[in-house]
Amino acid sequence: MTVIAEIATFPLDKGISVSKYVKSAIKVLEQSGYNYMIGPMSTSVEAATVEELLVLIGKMHNAIAETGSQRILTNVHIDDRRDRDRGMLVKVKAVALER
Repeated sequence: MTVIAEIATFPLDKGISVSKYVKSAIKVLEQSGYNYMIGPMSTSVEAATVEELLVLIGKMHNAIAETGSQRILTNVHIDDRRDRDRGMLVKVKAVALER
């Protein structure tokens, strides 16, 4: 089974540009070995279980705290479809228009 999460995590106390802080969370994701896709407003990641994703999300959130942030916002959407094993690319292809 594949569970997909869309994650957006960033500090609220570090000004307008927060990319260097978000990179600390992406580094955790990169080191995790999970399949992921970075988007302009959030990052999607696949794992086998919701529990695995929640541990990963906690580590990503804490990575931003370790940069010195005192206020962090983390938004999460989880797609836990149990009747079919569908990953991110299958979902994207299902709605993509032919060009």
